[in-house]
Amino acid sequence: FLKRLSLPYSEGELTSTNQDSEDDVRFRDANFQVKEILNPGTRRGEEVKSTYERLKSAKTLQDVIGPGFAYDVPSPTSLYELVLAEATRLASSPKYAATKAGLDLLFYVTHTRASPVRREEVNEQQVATLGWRSISYIAGVHAAVLFAQRHAPAFLRK
Repeated sequence: FLKRLSLPYSEGELTSTNQDSEDDVRFRDANFQVKEILNPGTRRGEEVKSTYERLKSAKTLQDVIGPGFAYDVPSPTSLYELVLAEATRLASSPKYAATKAGLDLLFYVTHTRASPVRREEVNEQQVATLGWRSISYIAGVHAAVLFAQRHAPAFLRK
């Protein structure tokens, strides 16, 4: 994300926080809460675990080969719609009620077939009502800050 924003930094400026911390990564005065937006129906790691279990218990070549994989191709969508929907869902979670005003929400979007955000799509008033200090995303080669409150870190407000 920082590289895509062309922001110079050193590795020592990045700190991974404890599992029970409100944020995931700290960078300078930013408190990033990182969330992934996957393709619909994808459950990270579940396919790998089921394949591992199947191979571990295999007794024949057919057990090793197993069934093929079928994937649904997601419908085209807007990156902005994906980020807004997830930011809205998280904003209503009791888990973030007391802390979201100090968190910089960062989405790692691996959802395929999502169009890049167009500046005219962003409704800053609507996004501001969610209560996050800032909302950003990275999706492939695209990265941007969609919204940043006045008290957000300066590099996110630029």
